Amino acid sequence: SDLGLVVASASSGCYEPPPMTVEGNLSVQGEELGTWNLDPGICVGGFSQDIDVSSRDGERCVRFIDDEELGPTVVAFIPGTLDGFVFSEEDCSEFYVRLDRTVDQKGLLYNHGGEMVLDCTTENGTISGRVKFDGCW
Repeated sequence: SDLGLVVASASSGCYEPPPMTVEGNLSVQGEELGTWNLDPGICVGGFSQDIDVSSRDGERCVRFIDDEELGPTVVAFIPGTLDGFVFSEEDCSEFYVRLDRTVDQKGLLYNHGGEMVLDCTTENGTISGRVKFDGCW
């Protein structure tokens, strides 16, 4: 009967990551970027100081990167492509990014939580709004 217990607990998984929550809205506008709202449904973190916040279908995506040369930046991608435009801190009247990271029990992945508040303008366009997220792996 001990064996049955082991099998049952192993099949249900040893560790359940916290549920992902993403809320808020980012408004993006630009000649090449197009005009769209990011009503986020998915967030992805990982090993580094980056975070992706995207629509449920993955078409619209904004990425925060703590870039070695440029410093903290946000990239807004042209919907449905991997081409994006960079907004750095100096382009923004408001640029606030908070990332809370936790290491999982195996010491491997980070669970990113936090928020992004942006109001940025460059020659390529504008991005503004606020998103909060948690449970981003």
